[in-house]
Amino acid sequence: MLDEIHEDIQVSKALNDCNTYTLGSVGKHNVVVACLPKGQMGTVSAATVATRMISTFPSVKIGLLVGIGGGVPPTVRLGDVVVSTPTTNFPGVVQWDFAVSRQVGGLLSTPIRLNSVVLPLSIDLVFPISKLESLHALRGSQHLDEMGERWPRLLPRYARSAILHRDFLFSASYCHVGEKLEDASAQGSGFKDDHILSSPTTTSLACRSCDPKKAEERNHEGEIQIHYGLIASGNQVIKDALSRDRLNKQLGGNVMCIEMEAAGLMPDFPCLVIRGICDYADSHKNDLWQEYAAATASAFAKELLSHVYSSDVHKEKSIQRMIQDGWFTNSTDMVTLLTEIVVKSTMSNMQEDVHSLVTRFNQDEDSPALEWLKGLTPIDYGSQQSDFLRTRQHGTGEWFIGSEEYCAWVATAGQTLFCPGIPGAGKTIMSSIVIDDLGKRFRSGYDDVVGVAHVFCNYKRTEHQRLEDLLATLLKQLALERTNLPKYIASLHGKHRNKGTKPSSGDLVEVLEVMCASFTRAFVVVDAMDECQAEGCRSALIDVLFDLQRKFPNAVSLFITSRYVPEVKEKFQSSLQLEIHATDGDLSRYAHSRIDHILTWICVPKEHRLQIRKEITEKITKIAGGM
Repeated sequence: MLDEIHEDIQVSKALNDCNTYTLGSVGKHNVVVACLPKGQMGTVSAATVATRMISTFPSVKIGLLVGIGGGVPPTVRLGDVVVSTPTTNFPGVVQWDFAVSRQVGGLLSTPIRLNSVVLPLSIDLVFPISKLESLHALRGSQHLDEMGERWPRLLPRYARSAILHRDFLFSASYCHVGEKLEDASAQGSGFKDDHILSSPTTTSLACRSCDPKKAEERNHEGEIQIHYGLIASGNQVIKDALSRDRLNKQLGGNVMCIEMEAAGLMPDFPCLVIRGICDYADSHKNDLWQEYAAATASAFAKELLSHVYSSDVHKEKSIQRMIQDGWFTNSTDMVTLLTEIVVKSTMSNMQEDVHSLVTRFNQDEDSPALEWLKGLTPIDYGSQQSDFLRTRQHGTGEWFIGSEEYCAWVATAGQTLFCPGIPGAGKTIMSSIVIDDLGKRFRSGYDDVVGVAHVFCNYKRTEHQRLEDLLATLLKQLALERTNLPKYIASLHGKHRNKGTKPSSGDLVEVLEVMCASFTRAFVVVDAMDECQAEGCRSALIDVLFDLQRKFPNAVSLFITSRYVPEVKEKFQSSLQLEIHATDGDLSRYAHSRIDHILTWICVPKEHRLQIRKEITEKITKIAGGM
C-alpha cells in the first residue's frame, strides 16, 4: 500500500531494537512499517515492537495499528473494516482479560474482567475519519483496485476471489466439527459448493463436516463496509462464539471487533486501530479471509493518511514527546497502568507456561520411564474427560459445586465424598464437572503440589479395568502432574524393562504411596464405582484407596459416584454423602436449549415460542424423576 518504498535509506537502530522496518511514503507522509515477528502475537509482543520503534524513530507522530481481527455479528461481515472509535460509555479500545476462551460445550470458564484503555491520538483524526465515512458511503474503497494494478502478482493472495464470495455465520451455540482438509477432501459436505469453505492452500480446519443448517449465509453484494466503533483487545485468541457474545453484552453491545494487540500498545504507543475482519471469533475460525482482510485494513489506512494534511502533522508533538510529557487525560500514572496491563495479560499464563516448560524439559529426560508408564493402560481417560465436559449444558451442575457438602470436601483434606444416584441422573457429567473444577481451583499458583487423578469405570471395558489397570492409570496421571518423575517410578521401570513384565498391584500401590506423600493434596475421582466389575476389582480398589487415605490423612481426598448398589453403599456408609440427581434448574437449562433449537428449526413464530417452551419444560421436569 506504500506509494514509494525507500530502499536506499539505512536505518541506525536503537540499542536492543530487533525490529525489521520497511520505509516508504503515502502521499506526502513518510511512513515506517514494522510487523510482529512471525508466529508471535498478543499485547506483550505488540508493545515490544512499538516501544522499539519509537526508540529508533523518535519523530513518529501518528500511530496506526493495522491488521486483522474477529468480527462481532450481526453488523460486521467478513472482509469489512473496523476502526476504533469511542462510544458514549467506552473509549475506542477496551482491554478484556480471562484465562480460557476456547469453546467447551458453551462453558465460560471464568468471569470476564474489563479494563478500559484511554485512546489519545497524537493528531486530530476525527475530521479525516468523518470525511472518509461519507466518501465510502458514496464510492467505496479505491486502493484495492490500485494494488492489483501496481502489484498484479499479489492479486491471487490479497484480492477478492471466487472462494471469498460466500460468507457463512454459524449459530453461536454450534461448535466446529473438526476435520483436516486432506481427510475431508474426498468426502464433501452438506454445503452445495465445498470450495466456499476451504481452499487447497489453507492449512486450517475446514467446515466440511459442520452442519450447513446451523449456518446463515451473509449478503456480500456491493462494497466492503467500514465500521466505526469499539474494539475489544486481549492477550488470548477467542475461539468461542458464546464468550464473544458475552463480552459484547458486558460492553453494552457496542463491540464490533475482537483482537490481540491494541491493549498492549495503548500505554506507550497511542494509535488508531484498524482491523480487517477475517473470522467471527468462534470455533469455526479459518485463515481463508486473512490476507484479503489485511488488504482491506491497509487500504483504509492509506486512505486515511491521504486525508491528513502534512502541515498538521508537522505541528504536532511526536509520540515519544507526548509520553514523556504525560499524555494521559486523567490522573492514571502511565507506569501503573502499563504494569497493570502487562500483569493482567501475562501473569495468569506465566506460571502455567513456566511450569509447563520445566515439566516438559524434565520429562524429556525421563521419557523412557514416562512412555513405559503411559503404556501400562490402554484407556485415555483424559480424552474421555474432555468429551464428557463438552456435552455439559452451560450452567448445569452449579448447584452441586456450590453445595455445602462439596465445598466442605474441597476445603478439608482427607475426606471422602460419596455421591450415589439413579441410572441417568448425570453422575458421569457431574464427575467431569468436579474434575474440571478441581483443576481450575488448584492449577494456578499451586504448580505440582496438588494432584488430581480420575477414572471413569465402564462395565463394557472390564478387560481393561482390572485393579492393575486402574492403579496404573492413577499413578500415571499423578506422575504427569510432577515436574520430575519420582525415582521410584524409574526404578520400577528398570525392574520390568529387561524382563518385559508389568508391575503387580502391590508394586503399583507402593509407588502410589510414595507419590501421594509428595503432594500437599491428592484428589482421586472414581466415577461409576458400581461398574468396576472385573473379578474382585471393586472391593480391592476401594480398600487401596482407603488405605492411602489412612496413611496420608492430610493429603488424600476421594470423590466416588455409584448407583445404589448395596455393596458400594456399605463401604461408604460413614463417608460424607451428597446425592446426584437432575434438578429442575438443570433440566430447564437443558430443555430450553433443545426446545429453542427445535422450535427455530420447524419455524415456529417467535411470539409463540416462549409459551410452548414453558409448557414442554414443565412436562419434561415432571416426568424426569431425577434423571
